[in-house]
Amino acid sequence: MKDLKRDYLVKTFSRTKRKDYENYIINGIWHKLNRIDIQPITQQYVKRSDGKYALIDLYFPQINLGITYSICQESRYIGTQQV
Repeated sequence: MKDLKRDYLVKTFSRTKRKDYENYIINGIWHKLNRIDIQPITQQYVKRSDGKYALIDLYFPQINLGITYSICQESRYIGTQQV
């Protein structure tokens, strides 16, 4: 069973390859949570309140938590929201 979980995590986190800062953030959040009972999903489509769709960078469906972040020269932003 652990191999299935490991393989899922490797596949999920590999979606951020060549995005060093994004990979750093996702892995940092995952390790700080320190919970193997939740399953992270990257690039999750969600319906916004205006009826349009958006991508959440990191989503944990078991606890209904979405994390999005933006990286630019001037500032870095990490936000969370209940989905």
